[in-house]
Amino acid sequence: MDPFEYLETRGMFNIDPGLERMEKIMRSLKDPHLSIPSVHIGGTNGKGSTSVIVEAILGEFPLRTGMYTSPHLISVLERLRIDKKDIDRETLGRAMSRVLAVGMREELTYFELLTAASYLVMEEIKVDINISEVGMGGRLDATNVLEPQAIAITSISMDHMEHLGYDPVSITSEKCGVIKTSTPVVVGEVCNHLQEGERCLRTILDRCTQNGCPVILVSKKADVERKKELLSSYRVPDWRIVSVDPQIGPSGTRATLDVAGFARGGQKEPKFALIDEVLRHDYELPLVGVHQAYNMAIGICLSLLVLPFALYHSRLREGDAGVISSFISGGIEGVVKEYPSANLREMVQTGLKKVSIPGRMEVFRHDGRELFVDGGHNIEAARSIGSALRSIHPERKVVLLMAMMGDKEVAGFLRNLKVEVASIILTTMPYDRAMPPEDLLNGVVRSGLDSEEVHIRPDIGTAVDQWLDLVYDDKIGLATGSFYLYRFVKEHLEVQKDRSDLSFC
Repeated sequence: MDPFEYLETRGMFNIDPGLERMEKIMRSLKDPHLSIPSVHIGGTNGKGSTSVIVEAILGEFPLRTGMYTSPHLISVLERLRIDKKDIDRETLGRAMSRVLAVGMREELTYFELLTAASYLVMEEIKVDINISEVGMGGRLDATNVLEPQAIAITSISMDHMEHLGYDPVSITSEKCGVIKTSTPVVVGEVCNHLQEGERCLRTILDRCTQNGCPVILVSKKADVERKKELLSSYRVPDWRIVSVDPQIGPSGTRATLDVAGFARGGQKEPKFALIDEVLRHDYELPLVGVHQAYNMAIGICLSLLVLPFALYHSRLREGDAGVISSFISGGIEGVVKEYPSANLREMVQTGLKKVSIPGRMEVFRHDGRELFVDGGHNIEAARSIGSALRSIHPERKVVLLMAMMGDKEVAGFLRNLKVEVASIILTTMPYDRAMPPEDLLNGVVRSGLDSEEVHIRPDIGTAVDQWLDLVYDDKIGLATGSFYLYRFVKEHLEVQKDRSDLSFC
């Protein structure tokens, strides 16, 4: 059977958490994932954006990059990118066939098969850095076979509760499962909007302390002093706080970054040296939203942490055995000699300007209409989407096209969107796990959202047509609730392309 046909028989939404199968299959493949430096990006929201930011920055250097993310929007080939291009079908198919040939054919899940095949491709192609996004949770996620050079936890929000727990602290504990001994951990603004926010952060810091991990906290400028006090009470070997002062515009996000830190016993963590040298600066990103300023800061920190490992790996790949000791230690001497601080800042900024992420506040224009498509599907995402829209168009009403998977919290999502909604069109997607429009309607009612009209349109094509019809005068369109909705909206708009002035930006 064709490996892609077999992949579909595994069921994209079948989830069976656990590492035993992955560890066994990776051993059978001779652990290809351990031969490449890696960065492991966990959290609830922001993982995908942060991964692309790291890929864009490191892509400015003479490195081969590999990036593994999920879910895909249109094609499964999007999940693995080599040198910023989607993998080709033949290469991924060949790798899946090799994975299936070593056994466990009927045991591996859809995600495990793709993960193992992707790591195998990265080794065969000889990339210099493996940028991996956690699929779900962390502790039992298939990607957690990695032994990375840097780790991030971008955010914590209520999502996948049936697998991760029904309170933020339990979810945080599962996300913390990616933390490895002595490995630098970059932490975003976790649960900042919840009462449990400090407990979530303390849960992460407890794990870092137990594992002897140096820590970087990415923080609002106003919270820096409070977080300094908090960190001072933990016996992590070294820490930094990166303050973020964002400014949001209609075409992107700008942020002033600063850094403060402390080294216990005066022994500074060598892996933080590039951050100390380079980070203080103003950076710009062509993605809209305050949340993207924090993702940008996390991505820059991760890039500077893993850059030495990736560069030394590149030189080893080219036959320079003299860098072995530097590769093992991650020493920055050779990096600083070749790339002075000003050059590094310029290369970071050049990479940031090239970032483009489909399905994250992506703008489509159609017959003079302005349409936003975002795959956000939980409370934190709703808050970010609403904040971004209000910063761009504070006076305009929204026509909302919405579909969700069955395990999502509709009422909470809508309550936190906090935009003025003119009309809502509820639809569904052709997946067993998709939420029926009637259940979406129940969530709309429970949310108390004030809207002039609500329409149920089970057929996505009909729903998109009505969405477009209702976006007139000064209204804007927003399609959201699931990354899986993106494909159907984009395909329907592509059909309209021949008879409209549809443009993509």
